[in-house]
Amino acid sequence: MIVGQRVSQSPNDKQELAGDLKAVKENVSFDIVPVDSDFVSESPVSTLEAKNPRLEILPAMKCDPHGRTVKRLEKSENPEPPPVDADFKDKMRYRTSTVAGRALYKLRRQTVEPIIGIIKEAMGFRRFSL
Repeated sequence: MIVGQRVSQSPNDKQELAGDLKAVKENVSFDIVPVDSDFVSESPVSTLEAKNPRLEILPAMKCDPHGRTVKRLEKSENPEPPPVDADFKDKMRYRTSTVAGRALYKLRRQTVEPIIGIIKEAMGFRRFSL
């Protein structure tokens, strides 16, 4: 299901988060937004969250290896939060390292990633032609 559409001439997604969220917000309400690492840049994320204090961007900041290990299957406690003066990347990594953050991001992997895989692999659509 497509819940928002928008076209941009930007060569990457780093500055596109605000525009994309605006397009989606016309049809869907949300407070937590799990996003791929391609959308994560300090300025847009900080600006969006400052404008809407209820909004939380949940970015993928690290890549976990595929497959299951005993350690990954064991229940783990939340890590210690980063200090107040921590840099942007450390604060963002913390969000997806908590139990709640991992559970929310897992939903994104179940709903969005299979569609991207189908488009790229089954349909062979890997890039736009100019």
